[in-house]
Amino acid sequence: MKVNLPLLSYVLLLCCKSRHDDASSVPAKTAPVMTPTVTATTNKADAAARTSVVRAPATPPGPAVLDAGGNSTCLVVGGHVKCWGDLGHGNGKVTTVADIDSAIGVAVGQATEGDAFACALLKNGSVVCWGTQNDMTLPDGNRSNSHVPAPVRGINSAKAIAAGVNHVCALLESGELSCWGNNKYGQLGTCTGKSSTTPSPS
Repeated sequence: MKVNLPLLSYVLLLCCKSRHDDASSVPAKTAPVMTPTVTATTNKADAAARTSVVRAPATPPGPAVLDAGGNSTCLVVGGHVKCWGDLGHGNGKVTTVADIDSAIGVAVGQATEGDAFACALLKNGSVVCWGTQNDMTLPDGNRSNSHVPAPVRGINSAKAIAAGVNHVCALLESGELSCWGNNKYGQLGTCTGKSSTTPSPS
């Protein structure tokens, strides 16, 4: 029997095409979608652990301010002043300064011999000072040393204070500077060269 090869090839081509069309008409299978299941728990301990909050330790009210000068360091926290070194009575322990409970700032200065004095700025704008008295930095007007803070006369509206070697300055609400102590090098902001136990405008 004589086979017509071009005709046979055409028939086979039609058959292959028909099978391919049938296969493509069948929708492709997709993987099943897994839905997570949430299981409620009745374990109170587990529930409490999930909702627990770690709380930081309570801090004392008021700002914390640190300053150092001479051989002493002082810290204001919760309105109180704590000092160590010479102003801590030199015993290596932290000492709380008496009679101060509303401090918002502290300035530690250096006396002539390397000892220290300090002044604290109180919430009401006044200033108190204590420590070594070599050049009239303390407000009592004499050269005696004192661990008991004494108020600085004439200062009742201070916003900030700073202390150096044997002198102190306070920035007032008016914007003026008021300084006292040694003025050998004009550190009080005046040209007189005279030291002063009482605050004077700079």
